[in-house]
Order: sequence, then C-alpha cells, then structure tokens
Amino acid sequence: MRADRPPNITADEIDSLPAQSFLGSAEYHARLDSTNARAALLVAGRDPITFPHLVYAEQQTAGRGRQGKGWFSAPGSLTFSLIVSREALGLSREQLPLTALATGITVLQTGLHFLPQGDFGLKWPNDVFLAGKKVAGILLEVSQVPDAVVIGIGVNVNNDFDRFPAAVAQQSVAVHSIAETPIDRFAFLLHLLGRLERQLADVAAGQSISGAWNQYCLLSGRTVTLEFADRQLRGRCRGIDASGRLLLDEAGTVTAFATGEVCNWQ
Repeated sequence: MRADRPPNITADEIDSLPAQSFLGSAEYHARLDSTNARAALLVAGRDPITFPHLVYAEQQTAGRGRQGKGWFSAPGSLTFSLIVSREALGLSREQLPLTALATGITVLQTGLHFLPQGDFGLKWPNDVFLAGKKVAGILLEVSQVPDAVVIGIGVNVNNDFDRFPAAVAQQSVAVHSIAETPIDRFAFLLHLLGRLERQLADVAAGQSISGAWNQYCLLSGRTVTLEFADRQLRGRCRGIDASGRLLLDEAGTVTAFATGEVCNWQ
C-alpha cells in the first residue's frame, strides 16, 4: 500500500471512478447493511443512475451470500455491488450464468496481479479461494426490471477475522495475510473494474471462459457432493462446460448441472 494514502477508501476516490473506469456513476457509503440490497432499491425505485453504477460500502453490516447465507465483512475488506445493463453490455439471458463465473475469474486474476505467487483457485459457482481458504464471494441477482443485473462482490483484502464466527474465520483468508503486507484496496478495486469490463465484453462476444475457469478449478478431479433442495448426488468433477455448467462423472456418465450447491469435495 502506498505510504501516502489512508487505510480507508474515501468518498472522493469512489467519486473519481467513472472518470477512470467503465462506470457510469458511483456512490459511497461509510456504513451500509448490504450493497446488493441498496442496489435492488435503486433499480426498483428507478432512481437516476447511469449504468454501470457502483454501490460501495466501507463497512457492510448485513451482507448477503448465495442460498440465503450471510457474507461477513470487517474493516479492511472490499465490499461493493455493480448494477449493469444487460442490453448495454450485449449480454443475453442465457449468458448470465457465465457473467457470474467471469466475475470470479476477474477477482482471481486481480488477486494474482497483487499477489503473483498466491495459490488462488475457483470453487463453482461463485467462490474464490486463496491458500485453501475462501478469500472472495460473488452474488449475482437478476432484477425484476428486465434489463438490470446486480453483481455483488466481497473480497477479504486487508481485514482480520477476530470478530467473525469461529466457523467462518477458520475457513477464510485475506490477501494481506498471505502477502504479509497491506494491499492498496483502491488500486485493487480499480484494477478489478478494468478486468471486469474486458471479461464481460468477452462473454457478450461469445468467447469461451471455460478454459480460464478450468485452469483454476479447485473441484476438477475431486469427488464432489452436489446438494439440491430435495436430494444430494456425488460424482467426480470434470470442470465446467462452455455454458458454465458443472460437469460430474457418475460411474462413467457425465452430466452437466446449471444449479446446485457444492457442500463437500475431497
């Protein structure tokens, strides 16, 4: 982290992002319950925002994850949501699952930019790992307003886990703890936005992301338990296909799954 910059990201820095990135507008909150919840209110209320619009919170008190789970954040983490126009980006509805996966790739590649020696990996469909523990999560929510999509991102950058529930703390890691030095979070955010713009453009253009994902897929070759609302199944993971579906080999038969929660892998 630059010696001349404060540890917190400032409102002025967030306000400067549209001039430095593909953002149309941005807003800063020192404290917010959930950036995704705020984004949903903006979309539903049709407030005057310019896509893509960033909702940034220096502290998030009630973050949301997939399957109704919470996302725990602490001072030093990076939490924000991006409201994008699907039509403006040229994304079809069928490409939305790939959008979530492309965001995971973006977070991983940004992590590698700041920590080139980092042991990063991807867990389908929305988690980024570092040194065997969770470092980031992504929550994509499709708005009832047909054109709007909310991409929520939480990254453990400079935070510690002393206030986290023990079970969460044991499974989590922050970039700074592996780098053994604080990370410039604003530079991290700016770099991430630049990469995300290119990744979403590639998805819209029909370029495959399965190769990039499978390069870092933590589940490939492992026996995975995939959980649904009413059942579980086990199989050996063969990565993802071109549509972003998880490939499981069950006794020689490979099946692609677009939904489900990976609850165990070994």
